[in-house]
Amino acid sequence: MAAYIDTLKQQHITGNQTIEHIEQLGSRLTSDEAVTLVNTMEAEILNHFNEEETRLFPALEAVIGSHCGPTSVMRAEHEAIRQQIDTCKAAIAEGVDVLSAELDTLFILLQQHNVKEENVLYPLCEQCLPQLATWLPLALEAS
Repeated sequence: MAAYIDTLKQQHITGNQTIEHIEQLGSRLTSDEAVTLVNTMEAEILNHFNEEETRLFPALEAVIGSHCGPTSVMRAEHEAIRQQIDTCKAAIAEGVDVLSAELDTLFILLQQHNVKEENVLYPLCEQCLPQLATWLPLALEAS
């Protein structure tokens, strides 16, 4: 089970590192480079969300019998993060300072979200879903 949850936690780290990398490049980024990097960041984050929303959340909801519990909070936060990613993409045209400010907001949203997943949701899943021990993330299963 730890391998599956550890992979999800590593995806949190990777997403954060991508945001930090974009911000470190700052004014050295061309608009085209910013688009490429923000699209990469978006793909990483959305792939992670897809893994949770299509496999992990439904499995947990089947056990706890509710779509109104912690998974509904996570889905709502996923939507807010998706909207902030769109804001970041739009900010590219406004310049690096605007993009940096929007990335800061995204980073904070992700940090708050990841703490909830790692300290509440994932332990709950480990407790309620013994089958996680046999799961690989979808991206690894496809390999």
